[in-house]
Amino acid sequence: MRSIFIPEEKMAGLISLALKSLGLLLVLLVLAGGAACARAAGEQDVLEITAEQLQEGPLDLASVLRIAEDRDRSWTLETAADPAGDGRYRPYTGSGLAGSQSESAFWVKLELAHMEAERRDLVLELEKPHLSRVTFYWIEGTTGRLLKEVEAGRALPFKDRLVQHRDFIYPVSFAPDSRQVIYMRIVTDSYLQLPMKLWTAEEFAEKEQGTNLALGIFYGVMLGIALFNLFLFLVIRERVYLYYVLFVTAFALLQAVWDGIAYQYLWPAWPGWEAKSNPALLVTVVLLALVFTHHFLSASEYAPRIGRLNRLAAGGLMVLLLLLLLLPPGGLATQAAVYGVAAGLVMTAANFIGVRFRTRASRYYAAAWLLLLAGALVNMLAAFKLLPLNAVTLYAPRIGMGGEAMLLSMALADRYNTLKKAKQSEERQGLLLRELHEMSKTLTATYDLDRLLDYTVESFVRVTGCEAGCIVLESDEGAAVKAARGNIGSWTGAHTAGVDTDNHADVLEGPRIRLEIPIRHQGRQLGEVLLFSSRPVQVPDNELAILAEYAGQVGISIENARLFQEISRMATTDGLTGAFNRSYVLQLAASDFRRCQEAREPMSLMMLDIDWFKEINDRYGHMAGDKVIRKVARTLKKLVHTNGITGRYGGEEFIVLLPGMKLEVARQLAEKLREGIGMLDIPVDGAGMVRVTVSLGLAAAAPSVKGVEELVNLADAALYRAKAAGRNRVEVEVPAARRQSGTVQ
Repeated sequence: MRSIFIPEEKMAGLISLALKSLGLLLVLLVLAGGAACARAAGEQDVLEITAEQLQEGPLDLASVLRIAEDRDRSWTLETAADPAGDGRYRPYTGSGLAGSQSESAFWVKLELAHMEAERRDLVLELEKPHLSRVTFYWIEGTTGRLLKEVEAGRALPFKDRLVQHRDFIYPVSFAPDSRQVIYMRIVTDSYLQLPMKLWTAEEFAEKEQGTNLALGIFYGVMLGIALFNLFLFLVIRERVYLYYVLFVTAFALLQAVWDGIAYQYLWPAWPGWEAKSNPALLVTVVLLALVFTHHFLSASEYAPRIGRLNRLAAGGLMVLLLLLLLLPPGGLATQAAVYGVAAGLVMTAANFIGVRFRTRASRYYAAAWLLLLAGALVNMLAAFKLLPLNAVTLYAPRIGMGGEAMLLSMALADRYNTLKKAKQSEERQGLLLRELHEMSKTLTATYDLDRLLDYTVESFVRVTGCEAGCIVLESDEGAAVKAARGNIGSWTGAHTAGVDTDNHADVLEGPRIRLEIPIRHQGRQLGEVLLFSSRPVQVPDNELAILAEYAGQVGISIENARLFQEISRMATTDGLTGAFNRSYVLQLAASDFRRCQEAREPMSLMMLDIDWFKEINDRYGHMAGDKVIRKVARTLKKLVHTNGITGRYGGEEFIVLLPGMKLEVARQLAEKLREGIGMLDIPVDGAGMVRVTVSLGLAAAAPSVKGVEELVNLADAALYRAKAAGRNRVEVEVPAARRQSGTVQ
């Protein structure tokens, strides 16, 4: 793995950048908050929906929501909708209930008027996935008739939702000049928040695209960070990396619970666990944060008392986690989780205070947790209405977590690099270390196998002081010398005199001695380096071990060079069909075109398209479509054989190069291809055998054709004529100059 070392001054700059980013985030919050407040200002009882309002964006319904508290949960819809009891409803924004936690049921009343002359379909969104039960009543305003009743929430299976969405989504339709009343009965064991908006269907779809993109980026970053640190753990076996992987994974799961994604995709049929997941995962995150902090800051070494308290706090959090799994959700469980989380965060802060800035890691740690805590603080302030609830405050924990995760990953990478540097300083010393370091850089900079082997032999001969050497590589045909330096005599690989490197022999003696260093990769021997000398050569144990290790790097480089050659081959072929891909076949076409023009030889080019391919995909699925494409490609290659070169041009379209073939002969071949493909029986799951037809366009490289691009365009034009003429046919495109002369070769 390449070392990632961050100098002290650069590290300080990164931390300073993180703190400046935090300040910028707070400025954006203030600006966004002012805009949001301006948008939602002004309370009213009835919201009259107009086209002008909807053109400005979604309608924030906070100003028209009215709320009443049913303390004993005894009200029915008739009770809540009784005009005589309308005085029990208060404006939501001034009710003081936002951010509260209670066992009461809350009734929300929303009156909407649509006084325009056309019908309008809208989307009502309640962006609070943690509500236990939400019963939605849609009542026609003039008659009082109940139009729709839907009950959903995380206390019910996810499939009960009217729209399968992480939030509560309700399509609402308004007839011309109509008034409608919406009641919602809400029961929740979490904090009451009602971020409710009214969208047009188009704006809601656009908003969802952006939200899904943001969520995908966040969870993709979390997954990448977790996998990267898991790889580091598997490589160097330090538990701190594993604890960080567990912490990032737990935090991502917790965020998925907050987003409603976990209930939608991970446990949609387990409402019982959904109710407990938030406090349980919250305590788990704090527990893992404490354990990670303890090991990351080396608290036991730099602050022994704090280290002992860490163990007690971690034990207490584990007991609390067990109790949360046993206690019913809400009430006592929520309070216990809050106290436990607070205690865990205090201990986490105490670790940093105890260690302070004694290590590089502690500086990363301070900047990282400041970002995370800032994001969490902004979100909590929004929850208690001290800041407006908007996209910035809602996603603040994700922003903070993203910055925190990246900084801590950098810190862990820095820790890895420090450990690696210390290990290297113990094992590698002096001139040999510098030589091998330079040799390694050269190895990794080339994918030319011959050059790599020559350089390796030269390097081994130079650093060991031997007189000659060679590299022998194994293959199916046996061992063979692939590179040599100096006079290796008549060695053929038949005799076995040499030094056993496993025993770390340190003296090479004899008139013609040989040092063998195996080249291995992933437990498999690729070959060996053979070094020869007619005089004694001192090879200390540590240098011999380093040479053996370096030979392993040579093995990796050899495999990389071979892999590069294989990738180069793959870069020219289409992964689905095995035919040449478009870019490579056009390179071949350009080369053949120039050659045929210079030699005054004919050349034809054929474009082929599978007819009605979209219907195959739509009716039988894309897997069936792929099978059809592969079958057509194999048939093309078989029928064209050595007469030309086939390639996949894109989608269901193929190109056939026919250098040296006249147009009339090419037309006969095209008819043969059309008939042969049309007779294919292609097995498709669920449909038995299907048959397809193809349309073909032909063009020839006449003297008037200036380049291969024009030739392709001519064939493509003929192909489109074939499709326009009914498909399953062959058409020939003749250049304009030749059409005027009336001749066709």
